[in-house]
Amino acid sequence: MHTVSFASRDSHFAEPEAPPPPVVQLLIHTDFATPPSTVLSIHEDFGSSTQKRVKFDEDMHPYPPLVNYAEQVPVPSHPSTKAVESHPGWDCEPRETQKIKNFIHGLVGRMLDESKSYKNQDDKSLAEVIRQATQQFPVLRKYEDAWGTRCILMSHLKNTTNKAAHKAAKDVVDTVTDIVQPVKKGKGKATNKATKEASSGRCLRSSDTALKLE
Repeated sequence: MHTVSFASRDSHFAEPEAPPPPVVQLLIHTDFATPPSTVLSIHEDFGSSTQKRVKFDEDMHPYPPLVNYAEQVPVPSHPSTKAVESHPGWDCEPRETQKIKNFIHGLVGRMLDESKSYKNQDDKSLAEVIRQATQQFPVLRKYEDAWGTRCILMSHLKNTTNKAAHKAAKDVVDTVTDIVQPVKKGKGKATNKATKEASSGRCLRSSDTALKLE
């Protein structure tokens, strides 16, 4: 006869054992003190010797961005001072062309010397006029090397230099006239005075002769 041991661990009738002791878990955020995290900022944690990138005008772009044309209209074989409308490749509408001209003429009056030709202008001032024109009218950017803008500039400066030359010549003539006229008047007065004196002398001599004859 076999005796069943109820104390056997493998038996279903074994007495349950006591639960295992609790395991202590250490959590880093609760059990260990940690210093607060800091964020390094270049303007707070580094000295003034740190080099910073400086933005120039060419790095800054207006909003909305300027239009860039994939295919630009090439420079004509003989760009000149004649009206830009007569150049092949210029395809702006007449009303738009007149707006562009008026704007560029205003820039010329403020930034360039209208008594000088296109070739005698300051290069930096010319470049600034072209930059402002293409910024105001993005359609000008489709003309290679800004030849449309340059033609308008050359044509306008040709007219202004001619007017300045004519005005300078007229001023010279007016100045010479102002100098010569008083001299002529003075000579006329001197001649009249001499004539009167000569006439008086002849009269006196005639009187003396008459007295002698008597």
